[in-house]
Amino acid sequence: MSKSPRKERLGQNIRDLLSQLVDQELKDPRVHGAGFVGVNHVELNRDASVARVYVSFYGTGPDGTAAPAATAAAAAALAGLQAAAGFLRGHIGRHFGLKRAPELRFVNDVGPDMVQRISEILREDAERGSGGEGQGE
Repeated sequence: MSKSPRKERLGQNIRDLLSQLVDQELKDPRVHGAGFVGVNHVELNRDASVARVYVSFYGTGPDGTAAPAATAAAAAALAGLQAAAGFLRGHIGRHFGLKRAPELRFVNDVGPDMVQRISEILREDAERGSGGEGQGE
């Protein structure tokens, strides 16, 4: 099934607006308790009445760098986002002049966490390989 360019563009625009709104307008401590909230992707259904919003949460690790947020903090942040869905939906409708803004359903996107973990494994493997050990194991 091919996606329409209009839905793709609307999804990207909603993603950009949600990123801004979550960062600047939401005051729920559950959302910001997980650290930085990244809105990765917005997927609209066939008639654009429902938007699945894929988000990732990044706290700060022990060394001060961004790290995936703990599961409990991410779950609380997801609940906070879902509680603010009506507020965010209203902003989306007004901003884009939509008669009916899509219902927002937030989903924890584990893709970035998986990419980070795979990168760590590959880096560790490369370090072991360059440590003077034999090439094949």
